[in-house]
Amino acid sequence: GHTEGEWIVEVEADCTHDGSRHKVCTVCGKLLDTDTIGATGHSYGETLTVEATCETAGYTYHVCDICGHEEKLSDISATGHTEGEWIVEVEADCTHDGSRHKVCTVCGKLLKTETIEAAGHSYGETLTVEATCETAGYTYHVCDACDYFERVSDIPATGHTSGEAVREHEVAAKCESVGSYEIVIYCTECGVEISREKTEIPALGHTPGEWIVDVEATETNEGERHIDCSICGKELFRETIPEIPVIPEPGMSVGTVAAIAAGSAAGVGGCSGLLVWLILRKRRRI
Repeated sequence: GHTEGEWIVEVEADCTHDGSRHKVCTVCGKLLDTDTIGATGHSYGETLTVEATCETAGYTYHVCDICGHEEKLSDISATGHTEGEWIVEVEADCTHDGSRHKVCTVCGKLLKTETIEAAGHSYGETLTVEATCETAGYTYHVCDACDYFERVSDIPATGHTSGEAVREHEVAAKCESVGSYEIVIYCTECGVEISREKTEIPALGHTPGEWIVDVEATETNEGERHIDCSICGKELFRETIPEIPVIPEPGMSVGTVAAIAAGSAAGVGGCSGLLVWLILRKRRRI
């Protein structure tokens, strides 16, 4: 009879496929028996998880330790996005729109965009630039946010206010030259000159003084005298002073008088030098 040997595996069984084996006679090698090796089935390890995201579902699964087969166990729904706070990209100002957006705080996906409307100006108190005599003023206010200046109303120029007339640039008149002065009116508010009028003062004319004798006249020579202006000293008149006439003494001859007038005693018949001197002296006292 045959001597049966050990099972000889032809095809190994795995998790999902049967294997096969047989026995032969150890003496003659005749096939004695065949057998199917049943599939072993999977041997799973711990349960693993693919996490859900904002937009994608997740699931749980386990993997066979032998063949690596992956088996899904359960689904996990997508979590949906988590909306964050507004993020400002461009700030709005008084006259220009801005923009902002929101993203998911988990995955960063853009969720919303929005326009931020211009805020408009925010004006403070009304201020004033005062009007002057010649320049108009105005009221205005300034935006507290952007310093934008806006004129509110106009204030007319006030016009000049005339002060008291004053005299300026006075030039005194002289004997031969005219004088002058200017009447000026200034604004009492700003000091600007409003009007100026020049007035002329006639020349005063000369004022004659007393006669001044330059050369005394004598019995033999003419003299000279003049008059100056008592104000400016200018010479006004000049004239000759006639010779002093000889007045004869009683009983004096014509020749003697002529000789005395000529300044010579030679022709005075019978008259001593003393007599001539006395006659001339008497004449000068008249």
